[in-house]
Amino acid sequence: MANPVKHRELRYNFSENTGNSNLRVHIENHHADEYEKLCIENGWKNQLPKHKAREELKLTGQTTLSGIARADVTNREIFSQQAFLRHIVNFIVADDQVCFIITL
Repeated sequence: MANPVKHRELRYNFSENTGNSNLRVHIENHHADEYEKLCIENGWKNQLPKHKAREELKLTGQTTLSGIARADVTNREIFSQQAFLRHIVNFIVADDQVCFIITL
């Protein structure tokens, strides 16, 4: 862990437009325990994305993907050449991109 006393005299200036998403990711990946301890000690709201997601799950009581996962995904059609060709044709029609075929 870095020694904060060593870097005490450093001062940085940031623009109002400076983002903090990279900082949050860094703190979450490398200093989450220390950050959580500081939040508790200082009465700060934990703003880390994973913590916020866990808190949201606690509030909703949701512990699985129930209500999010689509039920029809589990009822897939049995693979066959005819089904494959039908899905390929549907994809080509729906994709509808122009392509040029160059013949030599």
